[in-house]
Amino acid sequence: MNWMNWILGPIGICLALAGGFGACIYLFVSIGVRQTAQERRLKADLKGVREALEELRRKAATADAEMDERIALQAAPPEESVNVAKRAQAIRMHRRGEAPEAISSALRLPQSEVDLMLKVQKIVMESL
Repeated sequence: MNWMNWILGPIGICLALAGGFGACIYLFVSIGVRQTAQERRLKADLKGVREALEELRRKAATADAEMDERIALQAAPPEESVNVAKRAQAIRMHRRGEAPEAISSALRLPQSEVDLMLKVQKIVMESL
């Protein structure tokens, strides 16, 4: 029995060490596999977050552009309208028989405004 202890003692120790090393290798490999899978999930999540962030940046840029446009429209001075003196002068010139083109160039008014003025004057005079 003494010689059995002498043989089995070191074999038992070697088997225990081999089992321990095997367990360590198994744990090391399984942790690596889990870590790789976790890295893949995190990369996919990161890609989704980056896409969402880029979409938010685009929306913010669009909102900024719209806001700038609205501010510009609000800050723009109103267009100059035809004052009463020019309107009266245009009507006088028309009564004298001048063409709308001549009135437009003489008063430095757009042709469309002169035409509209004369049409409105004609309607007003017919209603009286």
